[in-house]
Amino acid sequence: MSKPKPANTSTLSSEQDDIRRRASEALRHGDFDLADQLLASGDVELSKLIENLRIYQAELEIQNNELREAQTRSRQMLDRFSSLFSFIPLAELVIDRNGLILEANLEAERLFFLDNAHLRQHYLRRLLHASAERK
Repeated sequence: MSKPKPANTSTLSSEQDDIRRRASEALRHGDFDLADQLLASGDVELSKLIENLRIYQAELEIQNNELREAQTRSRQMLDRFSSLFSFIPLAELVIDRNGLILEANLEAERLFFLDNAHLRQHYLRRLLHASAERK
């Protein structure tokens, strides 16, 4: 009884590289249904179906990696914006179209003599009126 030969890792690696390359091309061209096309043809070769499912799996892995990278970039940009918004030496408010204050930075809190928790859910017009009365 002979032992099964171990798979050649360079061959597996080149096959995986080829599958990832083909998956990237399919994504670029918007061709997301390779396995569906194969099944619809009626005469299904198991090896082709398996190959196309591997390509589909690689497509999903590529898309997941791109989404994770986009999430990381978005978090970094949000952190930078939050830091800039909070510590800019000007009073900054984020208000909705009705004038309701959604966010306020530290300088706005000082200007209106309120902390951020109390500043939110106030209408800008009311705060401006109260501030004018204090003067």
